[in-house]
Amino acid sequence: MIAKFCLPILVKTKKEVLKKITENKNQYDMFEVWISSLKEPFPVILDLIQNLSKELQGKLIIVFRDRNGKVIMEKDKKENILSLCNNSKVLVDIDFENQKEDLQFININKLKIKILLSYHNFEETPHNLIEIIDRMEKIKPEIIKLATKCNSNTDSIKLLGLLLFCKKRGLKCIVLGMGKFGVITRIFGSLWGNEIVFAPVEKRQASASGQLTVGQLKDIFAILK
Repeated sequence: MIAKFCLPILVKTKKEVLKKITENKNQYDMFEVWISSLKEPFPVILDLIQNLSKELQGKLIIVFRDRNGKVIMEKDKKENILSLCNNSKVLVDIDFENQKEDLQFININKLKIKILLSYHNFEETPHNLIEIIDRMEKIKPEIIKLATKCNSNTDSIKLLGLLLFCKKRGLKCIVLGMGKFGVITRIFGSLWGNEIVFAPVEKRQASASGQLTVGQLKDIFAILK
């Protein structure tokens, strides 16, 4: 089974978000909205999330961080969004390196949040990948996501091996490589068990280096089939 196609959406306005979703509903399974990129009043952002949650019914992912992996949203605003997502089908991307505060808020308030727990390393593919997965698994998220910079073909093979290890454990996961050496993980990872593959309509709309467009991936999968 091929991974679900997800459109990363990094735009400034509510209108642009809705336009992207409307134009691409037929070729994507999910939509990833980067809240950090929106330049709207906060009430407008809350209204957008609430409406999309109802409209997309399990096809929405929201992201707090920016392209460099930094979570720049204020604590109170993030907590408002987490509260809004309680008992919803929205997947909330929570950064593993900064998860303590978010998880504490979720647990204290007994929120039922579908967590996509994500780990990013923009410099390298570290050697302690299994240790990282072990620590992430203890949090019991809906999906585990691990994305690292691949500086060699060996790094890419290491990530694909990690994906197979996660699937053997029965974990829902997304294991991806960034950069030119990581492209192969986006192809075979989609075929070997990744839950989601992030693919823009055009290269310039990519949310991470190494992403292939949805058209490129569909062509590749058609040939392999």
